[in-house]
Amino acid sequence: MNKSVLVAIIFFTFIGFVLFADVLIPEPSTTEAPACLPNCAGQDLSGKKLSGEDLRGVDFSNSDLHFADLNRADLRGANLSGADLRFANLRGVRIDPQTQLDDKWRLVWDIVN
Repeated sequence: MNKSVLVAIIFFTFIGFVLFADVLIPEPSTTEAPACLPNCAGQDLSGKKLSGEDLRGVDFSNSDLHFADLNRADLRGANLSGADLRFANLRGVRIDPQTQLDDKWRLVWDIVN
């Protein structure tokens, strides 16, 4: 097989996974808003369903939020510096200039919104 064809197959497979990760990855279990509010710094909130929650001003610094469903959550003024947002659903998330978010996650937010 031609090397460039193989690279193209791998590339488009990866892109497909990134674009449709929310369909391919199983739904996280339904949970209530975390008990740690408003100070959730350093907490393990991986896989939590926080869709549509009002999380304005919450401190999520250095928290584990991978696979968290933050779809349509309001994170204006929240502190997410150092948070692990791998595979988190950031579609429809509301942020503002006061939201503290690492540059790579702000870029992801820009792409999906």
